[in-house]
Amino acid sequence: MSAGVIPRQHNGRVHAQVRPPATQLLVRDVMDQRVATVRPDTPLAEVHAAVLATTHRLVPVITDDRLVGVVSATDLLRERIRSAPVAETAADVMNPADPISTHTTCADAARHLVTTTDAALPVVHDSGALAGMITIDALINALSRTHHPA
Repeated sequence: MSAGVIPRQHNGRVHAQVRPPATQLLVRDVMDQRVATVRPDTPLAEVHAAVLATTHRLVPVITDDRLVGVVSATDLLRERIRSAPVAETAADVMNPADPISTHTTCADAARHLVTTTDAALPVVHDSGALAGMITIDALINALSRTHHPA
């Protein structure tokens, strides 16, 4: 059997099931679904702790289960070095979210991510609800996969 083909049992016979190339893997298959979030009214100290607790240094801001923005470590740093910091909550420092869909291919997500300054992107369901985050590391790993049986 050739590389990229996974044998599958069905009705007592072995059939070949061809795996999609890594470029066709979907974000939903490799994203991190355990994501810390904050609300727009979350105090800045709690936002700071949430951002530093993540590996991707980006925290989604959620209202009524919908993504409304993101706060990055850079946003917090920018606020710290202002001559007169004024931010008190996540809403004061958040940026508009630039999410991708769970149906986005990893290749397309990678193309999108390299146009940003962030190390991760929020991933949303069709409803707009947060599904997870996709990181540079996850995309590199997904796009580096060879066709090995799962």
